[in-house]
Amino acid sequence: MKKLALLLSAGIILVGLCGCKSKPNNENYFGGEGELKSKENIIYDDNSIYINFGYSNVKKYNKNSNTLTIACDDPACGHKAEDVNCKANMEYRLFNRKLVRIDNELVTKSDGTSYRQGYLYLCDENNKQVFKNDLPDGADSEHAEPSIGVVYALGDDYLVLVKGAHFYLLDNDFNVKFTVANFGPFTGGVFYVDGEIYYIDSLYRLMKLDSENGEGVSVNIGAKITEGFVVGNTLWFSDEKMALCSYDFKTGEIKEHAENAVRLNSVGKYIEYMVYGAGDVCLYDTETNEAHTRNDIDINEDELFFLDGNYYAYSNTKNTLTLYEDDLTTVIKTAALEA
Repeated sequence: MKKLALLLSAGIILVGLCGCKSKPNNENYFGGEGELKSKENIIYDDNSIYINFGYSNVKKYNKNSNTLTIACDDPACGHKAEDVNCKANMEYRLFNRKLVRIDNELVTKSDGTSYRQGYLYLCDENNKQVFKNDLPDGADSEHAEPSIGVVYALGDDYLVLVKGAHFYLLDNDFNVKFTVANFGPFTGGVFYVDGEIYYIDSLYRLMKLDSENGEGVSVNIGAKITEGFVVGNTLWFSDEKMALCSYDFKTGEIKEHAENAVRLNSVGKYIEYMVYGAGDVCLYDTETNEAHTRNDIDINEDELFFLDGNYYAYSNTKNTLTLYEDDLTTVIKTAALEA
């Protein structure tokens, strides 16, 4: 998913405890058609895509009518940012076919100071609280707070919760299976490959998690990893020289593909990156091994993603969703957010 570390570490949508009204399990929570599904934190159903990048309220794109609306079906709701009851003013993840709402509740202490307390709730089970974040052993309580930062699923087996320099692995019942410290340098750095869990530690090393004791074992690939993601059995990453590289988990082969590549993103057959120093956005085609500069893409504002064989770009400034041909250049159609 695009720049997971950058998109989500900027802050999730903070909402109150009273949101997330429950629906029966056989109904689509957002009022769409069919069962909710997800791919790399994009939630969708048979006819709609729910744009939930964490910048603003959730948008609903109807593929049949080519319309983009706020993803709240309450006709009495004004969808204001401060409305904690608005279904769209929340951050969601789909984990093991369960819709999870992330909530950082504001708590005010007796001395007037306040902090954020992180919770996870199940939207389709009467807003049931399934997780409360507590500071891990060794955390500096004077400078830390039990909020929840970045959340993403590793298939249907684990939910990753990143908080500062450590992350939790939650199992299907939302119990903490492991807490891993010395995590870094980017929040999206936990991967699931052939049933094994890997992560990047604070020394930029690829680590393999021992499923028995939760200890990390270094995997020497001959490079430091400053950011990256996994597609299939391949780790795409930027190394200490900012080269775009790939590492094959099966063969152990490592290749260098481009120079000065930062802020990586997986978009179908393309690797999106920004050229360090120049600021240009490039798309590296993994099939032709060619990189093309794209002056029409703002890496800070345009979210590119690939879903069900289609390429999309969501503009955070224009509030538009555009469907592209496979070349990610030819526009098929565009939908603008309806008032």
